[in-house]
Amino acid sequence: MKSVLVVSSCVDVQVQKERQYSFVVWVSPLETLISLVDRRIINDDRMSIERNVLKDWNLHIRNVSLSDAGVYKCQINTIPVGTKKVILEVQEPPRIIDHTFPIEVERPEGEAVDLFCNATGTPKPEISWYRIHKKAQYPRERVGSVGELLQIKNISKNCADYYECVADNGVSPNAIQTFKVTVIYPPIVTLSNDRLNQHLGKGTALECYVNASPHGEVRWIRAGQKIPNDPNYEVTLYDVTNEPETLIFGLKILKLNSQDYGAYTCEATNTLGTSSATMMLYELSTTTQAPPTPATTVSNYDHFKPFANTKADQNSDTSKAGALLTSQKDKKTVHTGRGDNSSNSSHTWSWWSTCFILAIYHLVTS
Repeated sequence: MKSVLVVSSCVDVQVQKERQYSFVVWVSPLETLISLVDRRIINDDRMSIERNVLKDWNLHIRNVSLSDAGVYKCQINTIPVGTKKVILEVQEPPRIIDHTFPIEVERPEGEAVDLFCNATGTPKPEISWYRIHKKAQYPRERVGSVGELLQIKNISKNCADYYECVADNGVSPNAIQTFKVTVIYPPIVTLSNDRLNQHLGKGTALECYVNASPHGEVRWIRAGQKIPNDPNYEVTLYDVTNEPETLIFGLKILKLNSQDYGAYTCEATNTLGTSSATMMLYELSTTTQAPPTPATTVSNYDHFKPFANTKADQNSDTSKAGALLTSQKDKKTVHTGRGDNSSNSSHTWSWWSTCFILAIYHLVTS
């Protein structure tokens, strides 16, 4: 709103010369006489007549208010009466005067949220809506359409944020109203991993992520019992940066014993429900590695030839020598070669034995 306003009106001085008794008056929008010639008549010291130039009869209004708006008339008492009308529009910066709901709104997931913003000002302000994101990469986003109402249908937990209505009519400063929208929903429990191995006597840490609004109660359960803080168990709780609805719930076991291995359940409960997730803790044992199995070997060998000059042995020389094959895969030893070598040797010994016995027999009988 302007503090000083000059409403100017030009009057032809020649008219005054022709009729010396003519004079200029200002009349307010309420048809009240403000001034006569250059003298103020109205009882309002904010108003005065200024004549920087002889032909000017300017009405000067200080500390203009909304009640000063209207049609002002500058008149000269000629025949006919000369009149000039001046319309005074007083501009007022926007001002938010009412909102149906409180500035903090809480709704269950799936319902609708209506935000109202009622503003006044001259000229009539235009209302825009913005979402103030929690994540820094999207600090401010325009949402909805221009108007007094912002409606969010089927609201989800991703809609929980701060919202602003901004009233702007071109007269600074703008009017701003901030709303906080909270979406409540049951817990969601997730695990970074569902299996964990550790040596006996060592320490370990278990973690689960709990997303809930409101947070409610979170606990670790082992064999149906809540695990408390004690000298060997330490329960921890951390906030996740830029995600106020998410918590990291941890359990540190300082020294594992044989009874510590098994199932651990992370359970979260709030007014809307309960959720849990279970992970397994296994013992990590050290085993002695068996020596490697020897590689497969092949050995060539010749059967023993007691009579190298025999025909059978000569035939044997032309055949392929036997081989001993040890298979690493099935660990079976297979012997291959001529199977009749030992047989021929046996036949040779049998023939000579027969001849020897016959010779002895003939010597005895003769």
